[in-house]
Amino acid sequence: MTATLGHSEPATTIANDRAAELPPTPLFGGLSQEDWPELLKNAVRIELDLGGIVFLQGEESDAFYVVVAGSVEVREKEEGRDQQILAHLGAGAVLGESSLFLGGLHSASVYASEPTTLLRFPREAFTNLLWQREPGAIRVAYNMGFALAVRLRAADAQIADLSRGRAQTGAGQILGVDHHGKVGFVPEGARPFAAPTHN
Repeated sequence: MTATLGHSEPATTIANDRAAELPPTPLFGGLSQEDWPELLKNAVRIELDLGGIVFLQGEESDAFYVVVAGSVEVREKEEGRDQQILAHLGAGAVLGESSLFLGGLHSASVYASEPTTLLRFPREAFTNLLWQREPGAIRVAYNMGFALAVRLRAADAQIADLSRGRAQTGAGQILGVDHHGKVGFVPEGARPFAAPTHN
C-alpha cells in the first residue's frame, strides 16, 4: 500500500516478511517470529534522499523511527544562534523514542545525510498494541525504556563529575551544561552544547 507522510516524502507500508531486512538494534532484542506481524502491521517504510526531513524541531512528536539503511544528522536550533549538529547516526539508530512516553514537541530536527531508509512507528498505533498486551510491543517498550535509563544514568554521572569539579576530560574536551540543563562534551574553548537526546 502506497502512502505519503509529512514533508511529501513517499512511503510504503511494509509487509510482515520484511523483518529480516531490519538492521541489528537493541530495540528489537528478544523478539520472536510470532511478534513481528502485529508489530510491523502499522509501521511505514520511508525512503529519503540526501537532505530529506525525518522531522523538525518544534513539530508534534507522534511517532518513533528506526534507521534501516543510510544515516541521519541531528540538529538543534537555539534562538539567536545558528543551527548546531548534535550527532550523526547510522543504521539501527532509534529516533524520537521519547515521544512514546511523553508526546510533546521534538527538541531537535533530523535530516537524511545520504539516501536513507527508515521505519516509522506511529505512537497511537503502538500505544494501542501496549494496551492490547501484545508481547512484541511490550518487549520493544521495555528495550526502549532500558536504553533511556542507561542514557539518564550516564548524564547523572557526568553531572556528578561536574559538581565535584572534574569537568576536565582530557584530549582538549570539557563537560558543559547548557541553559536547558543538558550535558555534553565539547572542545575546550567552544560553547557547551546539549548532549544528543534524538527526540
